[in-house]
Amino acid sequence: MTVVYAAIIASVIGLSAVLSKSAPILGLMDIPDHRKQHATPTALVGGISIFTVMLVFSIWVGSFGWIVLCGLALGLIGVVDDAIDLGVRLRLTAQVVVTLLAIAGTGVIVDQLGQYGSVTLSLGFFGVLFTVFAVVGVINAFNMLDGLDGLASGHVIVSLISLFVASVSFSEPVYSEWLLGFICAVFGFWLVNMRFTPAPKVFLGDAGSMFLGFVVAWLIIGYTQSPWNVLHPVLALWCLAVPIFDTAAVVARRLKAGRSPFAPDRLHLHHVLVDLGVSSRATVITLLSVAAALNASGLAAYAVFGPTAALVMFSLCFVGFVYFVLHPRLEREVFQWLGIIPRLDR
Repeated sequence: MTVVYAAIIASVIGLSAVLSKSAPILGLMDIPDHRKQHATPTALVGGISIFTVMLVFSIWVGSFGWIVLCGLALGLIGVVDDAIDLGVRLRLTAQVVVTLLAIAGTGVIVDQLGQYGSVTLSLGFFGVLFTVFAVVGVINAFNMLDGLDGLASGHVIVSLISLFVASVSFSEPVYSEWLLGFICAVFGFWLVNMRFTPAPKVFLGDAGSMFLGFVVAWLIIGYTQSPWNVLHPVLALWCLAVPIFDTAAVVARRLKAGRSPFAPDRLHLHHVLVDLGVSSRATVITLLSVAAALNASGLAAYAVFGPTAALVMFSLCFVGFVYFVLHPRLEREVFQWLGIIPRLDR
């Protein structure tokens, strides 16, 4: 399998290079504007490369199923969106419809949030609604993170490695070969996107961010709900800590400013760091390091103190993060104290 995983990485890199040549003809180009960091038009074919390679791999290992099919369908809708811009409403509608199809085809929903002491949190009738909300939320969380080279795909890798480590540590990994293959496919794109290969740089596009978000959401649901039910649901929160925190903070900022939660802007934490003078690559490395450390802390808290303590710790971190980003002066002072940005009085 080591050879296969290496082949997956190489295939994504090679396919990205090939597809980048036809991207201008297909209209799959990201044109720079005032909100974007790149200076030249860049091909939006990273997502196509990932789900094409994963389609072949899924068939090869016998893991091609309803979820993979739904993910591919959502990815193809994303390709259309990259080409002609479907708009927020149509994208959200497509995400909801595909999620409902995934639920109908598998019968899997988020029906319980875990046991904490003597209390078991069951959703009952609201399970389907919560599942749709969670999946669509994760899809858009990764879409919102796709603002710097290597950021969204890097967070996907951190989340999936956290999920794999949790499954190995606390239970047994399910579909581990497919999960590791998926990590390798995303890593192959990450190398291209970060310019660590000779291949031309390409972006995920909405095709990639929606496909990745959808698959990550369903992997985590599968691991924490029946029939697999191998991990406590609180671990799902920790595997997705930074995407959840960042999305909630940006929505809070936009609502505070009286704007739509889906309105494009530069209020994400990565935009704030770049606007404060931190380089794009340093910002990505910093945020991915924070994500990895935060996820590891959550898994450690669960292992040592149990699910209740892990949930309390997550809640405190969440509230603290949202408060932090809603107060720009505090945000800047903390960045200066950590040495991420220089002090003005130096």
